[in-house]
Amino acid sequence: MKSFAVSALIVAAVAAVANAQAPTFTDCGSGDAGMNVSSFSISDVCIGETYCVTATGQLNGPVVAGSTFAVQARVQQSNTHVFTESHDNLCGLLDQPCPVSADSNSIKICLPFKKEYQVMNGIPFNFRFVATNPSGLLFCQSGLVTPKLC
Repeated sequence: MKSFAVSALIVAAVAAVANAQAPTFTDCGSGDAGMNVSSFSISDVCIGETYCVTATGQLNGPVVAGSTFAVQARVQQSNTHVFTESHDNLCGLLDQPCPVSADSNSIKICLPFKKEYQVMNGIPFNFRFVATNPSGLLFCQSGLVTPKLC
């Protein structure tokens, strides 16, 4: 009987790992964005640690002074707002002086996932990442992300 219970736990653990997939992101912009995003990815989101998002694609112009970046999270099941984090200096987040050349084919932004957000380990959230230039939207990407303790 114990052998069956242990086997069942192992099967469940293997199934959970097999079902764990990287989040899928979709464009949440108006379609007239300053960056044609071909892929968007996020590193593991560990509570209290730094995570990174990477938008890959073609910039239609440089990232200039006055560009911003915002992150919004809502609980998946209830759509309850959890937090919004806004940054007034996208170039600073990119660790580059403005303007960032339109020849760049990716934008990587790393931020701390603060414990103060009071999210629970393993609860999925709808995340929205929005980058803007003073002239308008650079990109908007949304997807389901599950923060965890690492």
